[in-house]
Amino acid sequence: MLLAIAYVAFPPPNEEGRYRPPRRRRALTDVAVIATVGLGVWALVTGYFAATGRFEIFREMMTGTSLDYAAAGDTTFAAERPSAINLLLRNILAPLRGEAELIHDMLTPLAVLTGLGAAIGIFKDRRRWALLLAFAAATWIAIALPGQYFNHYYQLWLPPLVIGAGWAIALLHVTLTNLTKRRMNWIPHVVGGATLSLLLLSQLLFYRMNAASDWTPVEYPETMVAESLAHEIDRLLAPGETFYDWGGQPSLYFYNKRRAPSGILMPAWFIKGRLSNQLSARVVADLEHAQPELLVIVKSTWPEQPNENPVSRWLAERFYPLSEDNERGPFVLYVRRGSNLEARLAEATQR
Repeated sequence: MLLAIAYVAFPPPNEEGRYRPPRRRRALTDVAVIATVGLGVWALVTGYFAATGRFEIFREMMTGTSLDYAAAGDTTFAAERPSAINLLLRNILAPLRGEAELIHDMLTPLAVLTGLGAAIGIFKDRRRWALLLAFAAATWIAIALPGQYFNHYYQLWLPPLVIGAGWAIALLHVTLTNLTKRRMNWIPHVVGGATLSLLLLSQLLFYRMNAASDWTPVEYPETMVAESLAHEIDRLLAPGETFYDWGGQPSLYFYNKRRAPSGILMPAWFIKGRLSNQLSARVVADLEHAQPELLVIVKSTWPEQPNENPVSRWLAERFYPLSEDNERGPFVLYVRRGSNLEARLAEATQR
């Protein structure tokens, strides 16, 4: 939207470099075509869900759940759902309240160059820098909308800042050359090289890390044992049998090539939120149909009061620990009462 406004306000110039009304009408036509295509695609997607009787789920997941997520802070769902406008303003202004970074430190060299270029260039080439400033403003809105400010969201800054830094270096070269009346062809190489060096220095430590041993165990401990656990599950289960993973670790299904008994993998979606009852009923129905032999739980995700949710209650009533040693790192294994797996384990114990 911001880029569209800037594009119409500063349309492509005509042959004489002037912004005449016909050019603005052409810009409006361009924006209208883009908007029509976008709205048409969304109309087709929305129509599909409406035609298949799932419009309410689609609407809630696309709007309501997004608002919950953006308002929740460090949780998945907010206790109360604020208005979209209040939430948008709160998240956009978070840096002013010290609740979020506007730009990460590693992007500072690019941001400084872009800011310098914009300060000089807005008086020399309004259209170019107005479009870039609109791009930058839209980028921050995209980062701030979810209200979570995770590190990987800030990679959205790279396109506008890289473009702005490149333009700034070229503008700096031209400006200093005109001021000194000397050819200063070395400026782009020195400034560009220095900027690149600063960026590399800030990231070198991370590139030297061993992701498997230095990063994954801290951020994703489940991933470290998922493959070996999946192979153990494969040995426990017979062909055609399945298991249920509570904790949102779909890699277990991928590694042992077994089908998940339910398409709803993340417990957070059916424990809380306005669709929790509907989604819980769907998961329970899936489990009743599939009757998984084995239950795999990520310990940190299991609720303290299982009876408060239909899915966890269904599981707690039917599964018990696989053995005295049923822990596999962050995972815990349970077997279903009356299952074929239970019979095989009992038979193996009697031998």
